[in-house]
Amino acid sequence: MDPMKERMVAELTQEAGVEIVDDANISTDRAMLIEHDLNTCADQELDFEAPFELRLRGDLAQEEIHQLVVSFDIDFSAPNSNEVTFSTGCQSTPTHWKQTLLWFDV
Repeated sequence: MDPMKERMVAELTQEAGVEIVDDANISTDRAMLIEHDLNTCADQELDFEAPFELRLRGDLAQEEIHQLVVSFDIDFSAPNSNEVTFSTGCQSTPTHWKQTLLWFDV
């Protein structure tokens, strides 16, 4: 590999990417890793490990997966106000919030 290609491959596979991912490119169902109440959680709760299992969508019997796509859903609610809810997931209408892409080591 030439030096520029080596550098590009290293950057793409070792650093998280941030972009809008089309839901059609997703091979698994979504999995919730953790749920926080941001009104009451402590800083130390935001650094966590969580077991999870990915399930292939629909009739996919086998799929090669290279990345995890990370997103979040959020609810804002306060007494005497309208609740605001949105998702940054691929299944939602894209906004300025994007998804984070994490490469698997292979």
